Amino acid sequence: EAFRRLIEDDDASATPALVQAALSAQRPETRVRALWALRHARALEPAVVIAALRDSDPGVRENGLRLAEEMPVQAELEWAVAQAAKDENARVRFAAATTLARIEGPWAVEALVEIARRDAGDRWARAAVLAAAGGRMEAFFAALAVETGASGVDSAPLLEQLGRTFAAGSAADLVRAHFARAVQGKWDLSSRIALARGLIEGSRARADLKAAKISPVAFLLGDGGALGDDWGRFATAAGQHAADVRRSMSERVAAIMLLGELPFTESGAILLERLGPREPVELQLAAIKALERIGDGQG
Repeated sequence: EAFRRLIEDDDASATPALVQAALSAQRPETRVRALWALRHARALEPAVVIAALRDSDPGVRENGLRLAEEMPVQAELEWAVAQAAKDENARVRFAAATTLARIEGPWAVEALVEIARRDAGDRWARAAVLAAAGGRMEAFFAALAVETGASGVDSAPLLEQLGRTFAAGSAADLVRAHFARAVQGKWDLSSRIALARGLIEGSRARADLKAAKISPVAFLLGDGGALGDDWGRFATAAGQHAADVRRSMSERVAAIMLLGELPFTESGAILLERLGPREPVELQLAAIKALERIGDGQG
């Protein structure tokens, strides 16, 4: 009855009953319906949304996050949204990522890194996290790399996608700094290879690189120096990764594709070995693509 009075008759006296339903109705569907009815009547208060974000039912929490996107900026509400990044339900975490796009609080980047850590294998979650990072890409990028190195979590898919996005549109010195982080880092090699590959591919699309007519790796190495030596050692490690049968197929393929950024004199022997008749088809195809890349003078 409260739903009908509020929506059909615009009866504000129904608001208290709807608030009570949103907070304590037995069925989750009723709580969700009450939340949206309050929103329709412009009677939804931040405290009710915060309660929804802490509800025992994931569907209520997910709807609470959707509603939080429309609420006025408030520190307590933003904090509750950030805490949803730790939710055990993947749909709730995805909703949190999209809502975090409008939150500027200091904990927003940390929350996005948490979602990235939990859901790196989900391409839709990766897209939501990257979209939410927006103008905070540099801070997010650095925090994710630190988290990956500290925890050993498999963030390779996200790191590669993030590297592409970041390198295509960020300042050259920042892109080179993160390439150095990948090349010189001491954290998980598969994740470092993914980040390096993403930065290389993203750099390939840069207008300044095309104008200079140089390869992505030459652009990323800059003046070379110590980083050039480290790049050589990094590439050698990638070659060993590609040949390591204990590694997953995706890890080995990524390492092979990275070898396509080196001169044939440095990577040709390893790539040709991957064309052997006993090698898996996936590795053979990756080796062919890498050799084709070497044959392109501009990478």
